[in-house]
Amino acid sequence: MGRNFSYPCEKIAVLGLLSEEVREIHETARNLALSYKGGGEPLPSTEVVLAAHGLPRRVREFLYESSLRDSLHAVLVRGYHVEQGALGPTPEHWRQAENPASATYSCALLLLSALVGEVIGWESQQDARIVTDVLPSRGSEHSLVSSSSVAELGWHTEDAFSQHRADHVGLMCLRGAEGAATTLSSVRSEQLSARTLELLGRRYFLIRPDDAHTAEDDSGIRPVALLGEEAGARVLRIDRDFTRPLAGVEGAAEALDELVRALDDGVYDLRLESGDVCFIDNRNAVHGRRPFKPRFDGSDRWLKRVNLVTDLRRTRSGRSGPRSRIIKGIES
Repeated sequence: MGRNFSYPCEKIAVLGLLSEEVREIHETARNLALSYKGGGEPLPSTEVVLAAHGLPRRVREFLYESSLRDSLHAVLVRGYHVEQGALGPTPEHWRQAENPASATYSCALLLLSALVGEVIGWESQQDARIVTDVLPSRGSEHSLVSSSSVAELGWHTEDAFSQHRADHVGLMCLRGAEGAATTLSSVRSEQLSARTLELLGRRYFLIRPDDAHTAEDDSGIRPVALLGEEAGARVLRIDRDFTRPLAGVEGAAEALDELVRALDDGVYDLRLESGDVCFIDNRNAVHGRRPFKPRFDGSDRWLKRVNLVTDLRRTRSGRSGPRSRIIKGIES
């Protein structure tokens, strides 16, 4: 994969928080954290949304307007303060990641997320938690999931195997790591041949769940398009490590290879630092992570993550939106 260390400014909208905005967001998050219990339904969504409406106007306006811009790969809010001493050491497994300090940051991420969309979780991922934790785990260093470290996390659209995948992926960096940049890429129609565009728009490909979805297997997967039409817009859907062409479809393998090459050529790095909150557009951009060496000494990289849909009640081109905040399976 290519290495472009300066991200394209026209593809990333950035807001630097003012000190008074940080204080107001953090105070609201701390109040919410008093009733935060973790797990699949940490807070009533209405409580979070109403609290988010009280955040500083400049923040609300930026996130709302930026999330509507289809040309963006990501929206970045910088300058939120993470108190490292109070946070405590980075745990070695997501099951150990909940403590009073990290709960406050989970609530801060939920607050900002409520200005972008509605948060969902997966029954098959991290015990159906709405806010999940991304950190290196022993034994997973070379795996193909987000708990990896030494191995590069291949680019993908989040949960590409499912029709109920997120519209946006929200990340809050509590603690960064040298070299562990988030990777982003996208593809323009003019980069691909007409024949490839035609094939990618047909249901000629299979995407299986990655190993982070512990209860999923390949039995329910159905052929999908990788550049399909939803609500009149072309939507990208692919996982570099888990996508394959249907057997016997002439040209499908070559079309997939062409798309992979175009995405590889466009990869660039976005370095998330402590306090950064990033919302990646999961409809037109892929994301991954550069390899890094974990220390397992409490100082390792630690992110909070949420999945967001634009509207739980929506129907887009035959894609019925989930009515529940917890998604139960591949096609449910």
